Amino acid sequence: MFLIDFLCFDCQLRDLDDLTVGMVNGQFRRWHIRKVGDMQESKLKTAVKKFFIFLEQEKIFSNENIMDSY
Repeated sequence: MFLIDFLCFDCQLRDLDDLTVGMVNGQFRRWHIRKVGDMQESKLKTAVKKFFIFLEQEKIFSNENIMDSY
């Protein structure tokens, strides 16, 4: 998924606890438009939300701020 590439390589994220709403929302969306640009905003938002729901359900990661922003 593009989000994982963005977080690991562009943000150099090493720990999910360092993840911010800004990285997931604004920064990733701008990056995605520049790099890919072919996904509608609503589809991108849905894909990102599903990814974080998966992480939350698997008990790997939970961040209310990020979930509330979707």
